[in-house]
Amino acid sequence: FVPVSFLGGLAGELYRQFSNLNVNGYISDRWQVHPRLQIYMGLRYMADSRPVEASGREKLPYSCDCNNFSPRFSLAWQAGGGWVVRTMYTTSFLRIPPVTYQQIRNNPPDVKYVMIQQPKLTDPLAGGIGDRYTPTWISPDLVSPYSHQYNATFEKRFGWGGLMRTSYIGSRTIKLLNSNIMNRAEPVPGVPLTTATVNQRRPDPRYYETYFILNGGNAYFDAGQVALDLPSRKGFTGQLSYTFSKALDQGPDFSGTGANQDLVKNRNQWQYESYKDRKGPSNFDSPHAFTASYSYDLPFGRDSASWVRSVFGGWTLSGVNLWKKGTPSTLFIASDGPGYGNVDGGPSDRPNILDPSILGSTISHPDVAPKILRRDRFAYITPGEHRGNVGRGSFRRARIWNWNGSAVKQIRMPREWVGQVRSEVYNLSNTPQFDEPQRNLSSPSFGKITNTLNDGRVFQLGFRLLF
Repeated sequence: FVPVSFLGGLAGELYRQFSNLNVNGYISDRWQVHPRLQIYMGLRYMADSRPVEASGREKLPYSCDCNNFSPRFSLAWQAGGGWVVRTMYTTSFLRIPPVTYQQIRNNPPDVKYVMIQQPKLTDPLAGGIGDRYTPTWISPDLVSPYSHQYNATFEKRFGWGGLMRTSYIGSRTIKLLNSNIMNRAEPVPGVPLTTATVNQRRPDPRYYETYFILNGGNAYFDAGQVALDLPSRKGFTGQLSYTFSKALDQGPDFSGTGANQDLVKNRNQWQYESYKDRKGPSNFDSPHAFTASYSYDLPFGRDSASWVRSVFGGWTLSGVNLWKKGTPSTLFIASDGPGYGNVDGGPSDRPNILDPSILGSTISHPDVAPKILRRDRFAYITPGEHRGNVGRGSFRRARIWNWNGSAVKQIRMPREWVGQVRSEVYNLSNTPQFDEPQRNLSSPSFGKITNTLNDGRVFQLGFRLLF
């Protein structure tokens, strides 16, 4: 066993105190154009000042993001025949999170972040660290990411009491936080492609890898939904909905910060083609989703025998069923060494696929996973090769199936107190939610599912007193 690299911050004081000012304002008006037509208009303003470090150790290069105006428009129209049309548009701004801009504390002179190649396990800093370090730079034009959000809904109330809704929901998120990771090792004539020569082959000898935090990615979401609300009949009510959607992004998703694990998860395979293969399914993309919720008041009331009424009366049974298609899964190679990766000093490589027929497969069961993800269907990339040809999110995890239920009984007590007996069951069908298989091609357990994401059937009983 030979360690590939050691990464970490050395010496210095990492504690910082950043402060900034956030201002929000909102005005709106509702206009009743016609007894059957209503328009709502609003405007929100948000200003997010540049964070300032109390001791003056670091200064962020970007200025106040003070021009964030968010219009809002919505319309509701009773079209007749039981139809109602609703539509909405707004723009939402996100604040730049502290975890993003606080990365500048890893820079000299207070802290030096280093990457030692082929360190000794007993003394990873043997031989000295020299003057080379890993800097984190913040873009001088960094601004708040924002999202255009819009929807349109057509509602129909039927004579028998049911309500059907058909909806389109969409969003376009712009300027997501991302990171360009540069100064990776390149092939150099006469220098062997080994992990020991990574630092020798970096274009700029002053640094290890360099991190540049910027607005560098967009995300796209579109969905169509059909929902049916059932009317209350003899104590029973329910709702059904089906959603067909697609979520795409260019690397970072809605929660991306350009920091910590996002540096590793979202980095491109080759540093000079930052966006060549980035657009793909988002981490949460689930094209099909069906939900059913329902409740039923047990019909044991005044006409029942006293003992039946006391035992079974006042109970409400309810449940929720959820079925969703599995989310995307991406294969990777953990080692950057010769025979596994391209030896550029970065763990961002993906393998080459030799059997394209399995692309898009859903890895749904421990018995199925090893048959699809066989090692003979993949190959490691060679030293100096730019990237593997397996795309991001080329496979799917197991689908989600969940069934939760509850039984609640109200008990009236003296002095207008109310007791509530509540019993709940999670995963009523005891259906396992399998984790994704081991995605690391260089792992001995590659292609195997070894865990579940949920517990078995769980019952719990509680009592609540309201007074």
